[in-house]
Amino acid sequence: MLAKMFSSRFLLKKDDEGNFLLDGDGPTFRHILNFLRRSCLCLPETFDEWDLLKTEADFFHIHDLIDAADILFEEREERKKRKAEETQFIQIVSKRATSDGHLITGYIGSFNLLKEIDPLWEYFQQFYYDEYTDLSVEHSIEEILEHSQEKELTDGGISSVENFKSLDPLATCQTITQYGFALINTTTLAPTKTHYDIQKYLFGRTVKK
Repeated sequence: MLAKMFSSRFLLKKDDEGNFLLDGDGPTFRHILNFLRRSCLCLPETFDEWDLLKTEADFFHIHDLIDAADILFEEREERKKRKAEETQFIQIVSKRATSDGHLITGYIGSFNLLKEIDPLWEYFQQFYYDEYTDLSVEHSIEEILEHSQEKELTDGGISSVENFKSLDPLATCQTITQYGFALINTTTLAPTKTHYDIQKYLFGRTVKK
């Protein structure tokens, strides 16, 4: 369309300074010209006049620009969605003592998340606690047991002690999934001198911030 406008088939108006006058939105035409120059749509992050841009592009028959606008819009909407969501992780560790076969269950994750999962909170709140930070740094169940002290609960890891009945790992996993978590992976660790059957279960869920 622009080529036709300047091909002598159209009579274009000029202002007093000799500039050609086109019937369209001036600020939007800036983006059209930039696209024609570079074959790339570069818009400010705050740009929100998508319908206007596509209408102007349609008037000038620049279909590649319309496609580029649709793609860029979807990418930015996806980024907004990701920013509005948060992925939360928790981990359950179970191991069986070599000496007597006693099963020890551990929790690594956020204290606030633990309180949301009623059966786990009811079980773990009676145990010793170690102030580890979520899953940003991974700590083994041995470290948790070794450094645990009886103190006020904050974010970190909790593990059962041997004089309490342990949780059944399968039932625990089923309980966690009822709270919107999905099992991401399971890990089997090499047996130690004091424990065997060491299993890690990592769960995650996506929530809106």
